[in-house]
Amino acid sequence: LIARALAATSWARIDPEEVVTNILYFRTPGRPAAEVAAALERQGILCGAPSGPDQIRFVTHLDISREDTREIVRLLSMVRL
Repeated sequence: LIARALAATSWARIDPEEVVTNILYFRTPGRPAAEVAAALERQGILCGAPSGPDQIRFVTHLDISREDTREIVRLLSMVRL
């Protein structure tokens, strides 16, 4: 769900079909990853330190519920860059 929500944004590039674990990487073409990470943090979404100038890493914990995931998806839709 998170990968699909990211793929639907204008600021993230990810192929949801390639995500097979709780770890996902996405690109931020045309925007510095640090800028996107800061915008995510303003929405309450913490992500790993940028893995490159245009790449961010998300990791979800075992205890993240379906409801938590839906909330993350909602917050992702609110990020404006």
